[in-house]
Parts: sequence; structure tokens; C-alpha cells
Amino acid sequence: MSAFELRPRSPTEIIDAAFVILRRHYVTMITMTAVLQLPFVFLNLVFNGGLSGGPVVSTAAGIGSLLAALFGMVSMQLSDGAIIHAVSDVYLGREMSASRSLTHVWHRLWPLIISSIIRGIASFLAALLLFIPGIYVWSRYATVGAVAVLENKGGNDTADRAWKLSEGRAWHCFVALFIAFVIYSALTGLVYYAGYLAGIVTLNAQQSPLFLIMQQLPPVLFYPIVSVVTTLIYYDLRVRKEAFDLEMMASELGAAPTPTSP
Repeated sequence: MSAFELRPRSPTEIIDAAFVILRRHYVTMITMTAVLQLPFVFLNLVFNGGLSGGPVVSTAAGIGSLLAALFGMVSMQLSDGAIIHAVSDVYLGREMSASRSLTHVWHRLWPLIISSIIRGIASFLAALLLFIPGIYVWSRYATVGAVAVLENKGGNDTADRAWKLSEGRAWHCFVALFIAFVIYSALTGLVYYAGYLAGIVTLNAQQSPLFLIMQQLPPVLFYPIVSVVTTLIYYDLRVRKEAFDLEMMASELGAAPTPTSP
């Protein structure tokens, strides 16, 4: 039996459900993100001078900084995917397991990266035309992370699947994700404001160890909000378009689901 009622939800209902999940499993989620983000924090400190008292200026340091940035991108993808897998388990009534989610997302890393790159390039090219088309394309690819983690597809097929899944629901996806990003940004702003009051955030503090560490706190502490909302959008779209709720009900009853008309 699903832990949540599988039904269509409005954007605000998706946010409400997301916070229910966050309240119940927040510690496990930030533990997963911390495990995946801490190596990047260390590399960032090394190659940006946080451990040496100042920036290291050399070709090797420049290459190291680039590698650290790429590693940071990969760690963010892994964090996002691990949370998505864990939330999927909770939403469908299974027990959340950090180790299982971390193991699973590692095997889905390549589709995660490829589909995210496709989303980024497509959104950027659309934004070059006008701001609104960029938002539209970005919203149509809202579930690429969830599809990459929860469905056995390659990177290109993942992007195509996410695009088709959101057909006719771009505004719905945008509103839910926009609210999630506003909350994430507001909480990030509070961290920086606290750092400013504590004297960590100053004009000359960009290379200090405390500042570099503080930069990594918001993704670890608050980005799970976006990942949870992304997962719930994915299941919301499947319920609306593929009768996923009926499929789950039939599965629980041990019967084959009735095929839905296209």
C-alpha cells in the first residue's frame, strides 16, 4: 500500500506533500547529500586556497579547480538522484534506505548527466530566442532527474520521456518547481545573512576556509526540497497521464492493470 494517496495534486499540494516527506526523513536525506558533497568540499578547499591561506596560481591549480568544478557537478547529480530514489520508495510505501538509494543512483549516473546536459542546452537555446520559451523548455524537462533514476532508459531516451510526460502540463511543472526554488533560495539567503552577521561573508573572505565551506551548506541542507518536489511532479504526471494510481492498485491486488487508452 502506498504511503501517500496516489492522485493528481495541484502545485501547492505537491509542496505540502514534499514537506511532509521532508519532516519525516530529513536527517536521512541530508546524510546522503553530505556523504556525496563532502569530497567536493575538500577539493574546493584544496584548489581554491582554503587550506593554504590563499589561492594557488598555477597551471596545475587551474586544472585542479576545473576538475573540482566537474566533480561538484557530478556530486550534485548524484545527490539529486539519491534523494529522488529515496523519496520514490517513501511515496510508494517502501522503506527508505540510504545505502540502497546511493548504490542505485551510482548505476544511473550517466543517464542523469546526459539528460541534464540536454535539458540545460535546450533551455539555454530556447532562452536565446525569448525568456518565456526558455522557461517553457526548462519546465517540459522538469522530470529528467526522476526519469533517469526511476526508469531504465539511456540519456537521450530519458530526455524524450520527460518531454512527452510533461506535454500539456508545462505550467503545472513550472509553478511547483518555482515555489521549490524560491524556498531553496530564501533559505540559502538566510545562511549567507547569518554568515554576514558572523563576519564570515566579507569582501575579502572569498578564499577563507569558513566561506568556502559555508558555500556548500545550502546544497546539502536545502536542495533536497527541489529533489523531493521533482519526484512528486513525476508521479503526479504519471497518475494524470498513465493512470499510475490504478496500476499500483491492481498490482497490490495481484491483478494485471487494465490498459489505458493513449
